[in-house]
Amino acid sequence: MGGPLTSGDIEEIDGIPCLSCPWHKYKIDLRDGTRLSRPVTFDPKTRRPIPGKWESGPRCVQRVHDVRCTEDGRVEVRILEDGQVLSDKYAYSSRAARNLVGKATPFEPVDSSRPSPHAAEQPDVHRSSKRRMCTSPPGD
Repeated sequence: MGGPLTSGDIEEIDGIPCLSCPWHKYKIDLRDGTRLSRPVTFDPKTRRPIPGKWESGPRCVQRVHDVRCTEDGRVEVRILEDGQVLSDKYAYSSRAARNLVGKATPFEPVDSSRPSPHAAEQPDVHRSSKRRMCTSPPGD
């Protein structure tokens, strides 16, 4: 983790909107931040791989936010900071920031002087899969 997701492709896999990490090719479900995986079985006779259906993982690995498209074409984002997710450890990492421009070296220390605002929160938050892109947040 820690790859530059701003450079990742947005895709739809089996009807699931997702973001593909440009480095690791991990697929992140844009609705709830879980990682998608695809189990593989093998044909007993030919030993060829048989890919299964894409599935969301059991926990949120990437922070997601509520997004709404307005009638005049603007995109509004409501930042959600509840709970802790795995990607938070990269949010204030100077090394991860340098990865965006490709200047990180493998031996540089990670800047931990600015802790994540979520460090004291619960570690295993699973977000609702009922999130929808470009819809009004509750109460609007």
